[in-house]
Amino acid sequence: MDRLISPAMDSQREGPLIQMRVTFHATIREAAGTPEAEVRAASVWELLLKLRDMFGERLFSMLVEHDALREDVVILINGQNISHSGGLATKLAADDDVAIFPPVSGG
Repeated sequence: MDRLISPAMDSQREGPLIQMRVTFHATIREAAGTPEAEVRAASVWELLLKLRDMFGERLFSMLVEHDALREDVVILINGQNISHSGGLATKLAADDDVAIFPPVSGG
């Protein structure tokens, strides 16, 4: 899905850093070792890079594959799925509430 692919971003900062609360759910929470974190980032892609720096490659690989968000991962910004609002290029604001969910399974 093109909208979820990193827009040729690397670790370069693309705007003013904004601090927000990120909550982790289910297996993502287990990998992070905490239910939430305070992170400073200007976009979702930058947020994911910061999470890699904070929590390691294991967590990052659960979220990102080949510089794109894994299709089975859901990231919500204020309850809105980023796949409907710009994907990894989605800009973040100071009061944003970011929630990261792993694949949903069950029946």
